Amino acid sequence: MKEEVRNMEDVYPLFILLGSLITFFIGLSLVRNDWFVYYLLLIIGVYLLSGYFNSILRLLPIVLIISTVVAITTLVFATMEEAKLTFYRFSLFGISAIPTLSMNPINLVRVLNQNNFPRGLNLGLLISLRFTSKMKEEIKRIYQAMKLRGIHNKWYKHEIAYRAFLIPLMIRIINISDTMALSLETRAFNMNDTASNYKIIDIQMKDIVYIILILSINIIGIIINIRGV
Repeated sequence: MKEEVRNMEDVYPLFILLGSLITFFIGLSLVRNDWFVYYLLLIIGVYLLSGYFNSILRLLPIVLIISTVVAITTLVFATMEEAKLTFYRFSLFGISAIPTLSMNPINLVRVLNQNNFPRGLNLGLLISLRFTSKMKEEIKRIYQAMKLRGIHNKWYKHEIAYRAFLIPLMIRIINISDTMALSLETRAFNMNDTASNYKIIDIQMKDIVYIILILSINIIGIIINIRGV
């Protein structure tokens, strides 16, 4: 899924993170306004202009479905207004995260290296981002092995889940950790050395336009909210 939504030409990674954080936190303060849905549409419009069409096409329906389910669940215990606000908040979280989910992790690490961030931080971030997708692959393989052995239908039994799923998963985690450690050692990784970059990522005009549009929408939203328009 990650590879399917990833953009071939990302916006500058630090601008992506900054734009997502600004949109989420400022959006939370605007969620009670009647015009909030137009705010979300403008943010989506900026994403479309920035080349995130495929990401929106694949991720936005998932965001809307999850937000709707949570809102309906909230409606059981709360009022219609509170359910609507819940829908807006979950939609905001998902929409603000679309560029981040579509970002190539290695580009983020390259930018951090270019800006002299601590190598330990960069390495930890890269491993965390890659480990998540790797774990998904391993879980899928274990499930396929269970299916071939005809025991996937009994996964809910604790003895089956423990012996057929948890133990293989733990072994794979240990093996992956050992492989990563050996890989770092054979590449003579040193926390004190200055890292070189295979590819330099520069700020392009499209990146500046992206962050300016995101900032403008949020600033206008704040002004309208303060004036009570």
